[in-house]
Amino acid sequence: MSAETRRYLELRADTELAEQEAVRREAGWQGLAACRDHDVNEFYMVERENLSSWKRRVWAAKQVCAGCIVKSECLEKALKNGEHGVWGDTTEGERMDIKRRRLVKR
Repeated sequence: MSAETRRYLELRADTELAEQEAVRREAGWQGLAACRDHDVNEFYMVERENLSSWKRRVWAAKQVCAGCIVKSECLEKALKNGEHGVWGDTTEGERMDIKRRRLVKR
């Protein structure tokens, strides 16, 4: 790779980071969430949904969350507000475990 190409890629990466930071400041972290363009129902259990269907839904939601750049902010919001569904790559049960572990550490 030439020095010119390397410099171009560095500038492009810097520009993308600056753009992400601008979106974060303007729209809050939710504006950068990987799930922002997905149907919200993909992240919540549907009434009378069977367990195997919910497990598939959780797996699919976690695939969206896996590479999200604001996963930790999302998780903290869910822990603070007692959210239902998949938030920050965790289910309600997983978040209850996190809360318990945090209480034990105190």
